[in-house]
Amino acid sequence: MAEVILYEDIFKTLRHIINQITGLDVHVGRLPTVRPARFVHLTPSGGEDNSPVHGKRFFVLDVWGSKPAGDREAYEMSELIRANLKALAGVHEGFTIYQTRPVGAVVWMPDDESNQPRYRQNWAISYRGTVVEPAIKTN
Repeated sequence: MAEVILYEDIFKTLRHIINQITGLDVHVGRLPTVRPARFVHLTPSGGEDNSPVHGKRFFVLDVWGSKPAGDREAYEMSELIRANLKALAGVHEGFTIYQTRPVGAVVWMPDDESNQPRYRQNWAISYRGTVVEPAIKTN
């Protein structure tokens, strides 16, 4: 049997890193029912395996600003996150991250539901999986 490679929750690590960069609450997956004045949201959006031990995960990163003056604030926070994530290669919280890169530029996408300014960007992160014991035992 080949080695079993587990890709653990990279979004937990990204959440912590983005919180360190911004000081903002970072939500993953489900949006908060009541939108905070300013926050970051990560939406996992698929991925692929680049080799037996290298995985790539895609995500959408949204930054909400406060109203009414939050347009500039949300954009600047988006660019700050962008600059820091692009430099993320290395070991972080037990993950070996090879590359974190934006897929396109920061896009203006206001939230009609909350009437808040929002900027969006698509991302890809490449990282190393961990070898784990197989759940299936061979004879």
